[in-house]
Amino acid sequence: HESWGSSTCESIQLRSIRTNFTVAGECTGNSSLWLSLYRHVLEEHLNFVVGLKFSPPINFTLKALNTSEIAEQVLARTVDFVFLNPTTYVCLDTEIGLTPLATLVYNVSILGQRYPLNRWGGAVIARADNAAVQSVGDLRGKIIAGPPFADMLPYHSLFEESGLLLINDPAQVVAVPPGGGGAARIVRDVLSGAA
Repeated sequence: HESWGSSTCESIQLRSIRTNFTVAGECTGNSSLWLSLYRHVLEEHLNFVVGLKFSPPINFTLKALNTSEIAEQVLARTVDFVFLNPTTYVCLDTEIGLTPLATLVYNVSILGQRYPLNRWGGAVIARADNAAVQSVGDLRGKIIAGPPFADMLPYHSLFEESGLLLINDPAQVVAVPPGGGGAARIVRDVLSGAA
């Protein structure tokens, strides 16, 4: 635990009513291997950095679950936090409702400079000569082309911030299959006016 530093837990002592919390992590393969990879970050780190700020200290326990098990346990309230990939987050948020507490920072490199983005990466484009589309809010009732729905987390969040729902507010969402020039097809559809 030395790499986390000791000063992080010295300044605040919070009172806790509950002392044990469960973190469900999405595991699609061997659960023993998954736990060996993530226990250090999601259990030990939380216990050291967060748990010791409480009196009495709180404890986080990591569980490796598949997507269906996570949904069932969230609904049954047998897990307190979930660690998901973006695709699963969008699906579960649509089905049962989730509240994101934190997202990973994505760093982008532009002309040799690295910039941290505080939102999920993604781009929304429209033709410059399309006066009807000047903001995300203008996409209500329009045809939108994008990646497969499971990969649309950046757009789901962007629409939500603009007061729209990606699955309801466009006239149509055309999901372009991955690979085979999918991004180029999206750009061609926008340039041709098809999307």
